[in-house]
Amino acid sequence: MADPSVAVEAMFEQALALHREGQLAQAEALYQKVRQLQPAHLDALQLLGALAFQTGRYDLAAELLRQAVNMAPEAANLHCNLGLALQQLEQFPAAIACYDSALALHPAFVEALNNKGNVLRALQRAEEAVACFERALQMRPDFSAASFNLGSPLLELNRPEPALAHFTRCLNDTPDRFEAHLQSG
Repeated sequence: MADPSVAVEAMFEQALALHREGQLAQAEALYQKVRQLQPAHLDALQLLGALAFQTGRYDLAAELLRQAVNMAPEAANLHCNLGLALQQLEQFPAAIACYDSALALHPAFVEALNNKGNVLRALQRAEEAVACFERALQMRPDFSAASFNLGSPLLELNRPEPALAHFTRCLNDTPDRFEAHLQSG
């Protein structure tokens, strides 16, 4: 008789392939089946959360990602992903707490810094946002998203020259980024 865990993993791999191909409904159905057969399957759970996020179901994404964080509290990426869902729900203090948890686990997690900076900017805390973006760029100088994101709070703080430098840098790194064209004038 075949090992059931092998069948579950094969089903998970099929779901993952469907997810990557953009066949989201089929992927979701298989992820759910994997979870029915193996409720503690962390990867299926977190990818169900990611899929819910991709399809704009942020409440569901947050619920699933909370479960994933509870299963693997040491996984910085799960805290960060939960923060993204909470950010979409405009639960900004909770999102910041998630990014802080991710950074406590992995201090060089530049995506978490960038996301936290975006939340701080939404809360009109420009100085703190600038600090997050600058820290992310110190760790990864080629992080064009953080460079672009840094420009906006610099403008809010009436610092147009460094803002323009960051928008220009972003344009040089990612010339198709339309927002940088608009901001740079």
